[in-house]
Amino acid sequence: MTLILPKQVGSIERTLTCLNICHKYKTDNKGAPIPNNIFKENIISNVESFDKSTDGALLIKQSEISRYFGLIERPDWGNHQSITEEGELFLENQHDIEFLSELIIKVLEEGKIKFGRENHAVKSSISNIEPPKLILQSIRVLGFCNHNEIAYILDQTHEKDKYFEEVLDDIKKFRETTNWLQLTQTDFKNKYIERQYHNKFYDIKFINFFIELGILVFNENRYELTKYSQTNYYDRIFKLSIYNNLTYRPSIDSKKILESSLKLFKYKNSILKRNPEKFGNKSPLKIKQTRNQYSYERDPLVVFWVLNNSKGICECCDKKAPFIDKKGKPF
Repeated sequence: MTLILPKQVGSIERTLTCLNICHKYKTDNKGAPIPNNIFKENIISNVESFDKSTDGALLIKQSEISRYFGLIERPDWGNHQSITEEGELFLENQHDIEFLSELIIKVLEEGKIKFGRENHAVKSSISNIEPPKLILQSIRVLGFCNHNEIAYILDQTHEKDKYFEEVLDDIKKFRETTNWLQLTQTDFKNKYIERQYHNKFYDIKFINFFIELGILVFNENRYELTKYSQTNYYDRIFKLSIYNNLTYRPSIDSKKILESSLKLFKYKNSILKRNPEKFGNKSPLKIKQTRNQYSYERDPLVVFWVLNNSKGICECCDKKAPFIDKKGKPF
């Protein structure tokens, strides 16, 4: 499994530059997508630091953040790219920061765009986790995250295949019992992060995008939800799915993982009784598996609860579970 993150400028200004280029070409050419060679020429003329000697691949990558969030698409990784409906809305409302943040939150909620795989910005990424949703959920649960903690969360959930709740429980414990928050990046990297991810997990461009959109704020070396996000997005962030692969199941061997998941499930269930609209999805994401077969995104907490409640017995025939998962557990 490989997790690739967009590497280029995570600013609204650069995003708008790329959207303007794609929009103008589409308008002037009866809706046609812009060829990469023309996109490069326009980037050179719009960004002072670039000239004709600039590497062509670097020029194309300037639209990575736009493509990462589905504002620009690059179908089949061909030699052209085109502004999407969401991109047009972003461009039209560029001076309304609340509209822009709402637009990006909806992109995260709808699930049409995957961030760990099949993304128009990071072709070779094949990961089960959705980094933007994972980071927002982590900051919401923990109250804040610093650079080291964000790198740790990505490393543990992607590379170590740990369940999200266990990783956050570890961080809470480390904060209480160690000098965790005082560690320098160098010391932290050497102790907790796989060497191959030392740079990747510490240079996350979409976090700067979230900051400029007013979703996050960076204060005293900590990333936090802005007051606006806490008021308008707090519950919506809670419901974001941090996984993109329905067949993927993080390890549930640890009793602590299961107990933590069950607590969260019970909390959701108690809220659900008081306010049925608070949680759940009446229209779960439909995902095509084969030409004629589809599956639906399921809440992993429900899976954990059902498995634990069954005690290895099939609810249909009252016999031992007929299947074994990849961990050797009854399913």
